[in-house]
Amino acid sequence: MKISYSVLVGIMAIFVFAAVALTLALYAFLKIQGAHECIYYCPETDNIICAFHTEVNMNNNEGGMNFTSLCHRDMYNCQNPKHSYKFDVKGPCNNSVED
Repeated sequence: MKISYSVLVGIMAIFVFAAVALTLALYAFLKIQGAHECIYYCPETDNIICAFHTEVNMNNNEGGMNFTSLCHRDMYNCQNPKHSYKFDVKGPCNNSVED
């Protein structure tokens, strides 16, 4: 079966559109649900510790969805976490690197 060039381009365009739409939907969901992005810097080891933290509260209760995704080389390698620098990008985050 031979597929014409225009059909192939059309199929690829649909996939690109779907990927962009899904990315925008995920971004909007995290933005609506109060996503916070915190980047921590550990001066002792020159480590950058970044955390994407999202909390969703259902009906003003304490429960709901709570996930934290950490990216770092060694979270506990920082000798003095309380003296780490914090760059608050999207909202309030705790000063601790262990949230």
